[in-house]
Amino acid sequence: MARLKIKNFGPIEENISADGTLADDGFFTVDFPSVTVFIGRQASGKSTLAKLYSTLAWLDKTLTRQSVTSDFVTKEVVKNLCAQQELSEYFRPNTSFSYESAERRFSYSENTGFHITEIEAENGKRIKLPKIQYVSAARNLLTILYSVDSPFNGADSNTVKKTSGIPFMVNDLNREYIRALASLAKEGFSLPIDNTKVFFDNYRTFVSTNGVDVSMSAASSGIQSITPLLLVSRFLSREVIRGLFEKLMSVSDDVKAKIEKNLSSLGDSSLVEKFKLFTMGGREILDGDGTLSNIELASSRFIPSYLVEIVEEPEQNLFPETQAEVLYQLLECRNSNSDNKLVISTHSPYILTALNNAMLAHDVYSNTSKRVEALPENRTVSFDKVAAYMLEDGRVTSILDKDSRMINAEMIDGCSTQINQVFSDILNLNHD
Repeated sequence: MARLKIKNFGPIEENISADGTLADDGFFTVDFPSVTVFIGRQASGKSTLAKLYSTLAWLDKTLTRQSVTSDFVTKEVVKNLCAQQELSEYFRPNTSFSYESAERRFSYSENTGFHITEIEAENGKRIKLPKIQYVSAARNLLTILYSVDSPFNGADSNTVKKTSGIPFMVNDLNREYIRALASLAKEGFSLPIDNTKVFFDNYRTFVSTNGVDVSMSAASSGIQSITPLLLVSRFLSREVIRGLFEKLMSVSDDVKAKIEKNLSSLGDSSLVEKFKLFTMGGREILDGDGTLSNIELASSRFIPSYLVEIVEEPEQNLFPETQAEVLYQLLECRNSNSDNKLVISTHSPYILTALNNAMLAHDVYSNTSKRVEALPENRTVSFDKVAAYMLEDGRVTSILDKDSRMINAEMIDGCSTQINQVFSDILNLNHD
């Protein structure tokens, strides 16, 4: 499980205990198990944590893939990486954070710089490389970044003309969105909105609802928000569990050369030759002699085997019922591979309520023989694999209730309680 410790970064302040002293040297600790959720007001630091986690997880992955060496990564390099996530203005003179994964530890301080400590792996242990995808709240831009004519007024309609100045996060998501469209939307991709499907044909994206078709650029804001999110989630969750042969077909020659170098170090001169034959289609030569296991071991640090998905505001522009369905579908994608991770930043109490439903349903499946008709088991998650945090006034606070094994109900209903209290006060004045 990855862990981030942070203080004095962007909206996040120092961890001060009730007696006015620093707790844990002023650091807030955030764990990233299978599912992690951040909730809070605007500008409270939700996306700050999500983006910093994404940046450090990507850096960790880059070092694992041996794309760069530890000596290359300085404080300035880390700041430049953070700038790609629009975090460059969040550094302060007393900023400090650390990050720990299964492979290494990072520590950052404005005073002492950036340091990396490698964690020695067990001999023969297969390294697991993530596919990291940040799904920005700006994902609606993917449906309007293009000049798109109606797909129904001529053969040359809906010509894609990409604009410039696209933010890094959106551009990165756009690449996967295009791949997902081509893979999943040729025959129609179902959305959880009124019998609605998304189609992608001849560089045209359009939406069909009960037989009525409109171009994606003319679709509702909810459809424009939900389409990239669910398409990319479904596509990437399937990509990471493909077989090794299928994955190798799409990797670069540079990656294959690195795998061959790793195979050479194993002491069997025939492994490299067998690997080359394997990538050319000769899968049968690997049967029964342990070669496949060696190739999998040598490839593991270069080819992603699980998905880390970071989603901003999955509820964006959606009706509450649809918000819950989106959460369940994201959990379904997460559960397609036991190593997958899902990180969510949200404003919505409905997302938290849906997550509570998923945790409670998991307990029912685990503790009884009963079936939850409303939630299949692959849409549930164990309380023990969830972290949930409230961000408020510069603080990061866990909102999980260990006794109920759910998110604290007061954290979900607090806003409604305040609004209802105002209503009661007004009603009382009207009746005085």
